[in-house]
Amino acid sequence: MNFLEQLRKHFGFSKSYITKDICNVRTYDKFSNNLMDAPLKFIFDIADHYGMSPDEIYHENQINLLINAKAETDLFRLRSIEMINYANTIERTDNKEKEQELLKLLEDFSHFSELKFKNPKYLNIYVLYNNYFSTEIFHKFPRIDFHTLKTQLRPIDEKQILEIEEYYWNRKKNGTAITTISDLQVFNNLFINLDLPIETFQQIDHYFLSELTDKDESELLWMSQAKRYCYLTILSNYVQYCIHNKFYEHGQSQIAFFNLLPQSFKDTDIKIGMKIFELILDFYLNKNYDSYLEINSYSQFLMEFANPDYAKSIRSLIITVLDNDHRDNSSPNNSFTNSTSK
Repeated sequence: MNFLEQLRKHFGFSKSYITKDICNVRTYDKFSNNLMDAPLKFIFDIADHYGMSPDEIYHENQINLLINAKAETDLFRLRSIEMINYANTIERTDNKEKEQELLKLLEDFSHFSELKFKNPKYLNIYVLYNNYFSTEIFHKFPRIDFHTLKTQLRPIDEKQILEIEEYYWNRKKNGTAITTISDLQVFNNLFINLDLPIETFQQIDHYFLSELTDKDESELLWMSQAKRYCYLTILSNYVQYCIHNKFYEHGQSQIAFFNLLPQSFKDTDIKIGMKIFELILDFYLNKNYDSYLEINSYSQFLMEFANPDYAKSIRSLIITVLDNDHRDNSSPNNSFTNSTSK
């Protein structure tokens, strides 16, 4: 029996209880039997569920951090986990010893960053690590100018985006498949940063979403659940970006594309999220107050059926966008924002 199953049975939890907010049971079984192949998000979600740190999961599963890992990608993954745990636990400080400790960690990690274009698994870890770690660590060390360091530690910016685009352009030119699950996860993690230029998101059409338009319904339905969910999340993140940055018409075109996909291809939480986006856009573009009021009903479904992280990000967007509109005296009342901010 693997460690996650031992842990689950120790607490007396059913599989459906553990997986309902994380993944389906089949995916859980697959990754619990081989944690080194599991996405980082899976490890973080499981760790959060049990109140453990991610490296505890690895340790207790008898994968000794940075020692027993054989593949270079495993070392990269585990070092990233170690760094993210450090970012979570360190307090804001101007202590010189703590600063030197951090700089040493960054120096030790820097050679892994140079491997980011070795394959999409490396790139996915690099993108996730940079976006997460830099966001968590910058404000905790106010005396360090991170932008002058040679560690490549910074939120993914336009310069790095151009490098990533070149990487995918070269792979496409060489006839290499660019829509593996790792590739799709790269773009999902990129789009956490809502301040990137619109041109970055438009590359999705060229590199990824064209695969969906090139397949008939039967081919789409044969796609693995993990890959299908990656595509749907990319679409959802794309629309969320458009709303956040007021590219409303562009967001509507992506929703129209989503609506053309087979119903059985779509996961429930993504369908609810996209419906909420559609209502927001209808309210903004057409001043349809019925849509404004209808969002509240759909938000309740979202909280019941969706992955908590997904629901939280959409709820945050709704509150920000519509509450701002209410303060501008453009919306009829604030019943929605009061109900969702509890």
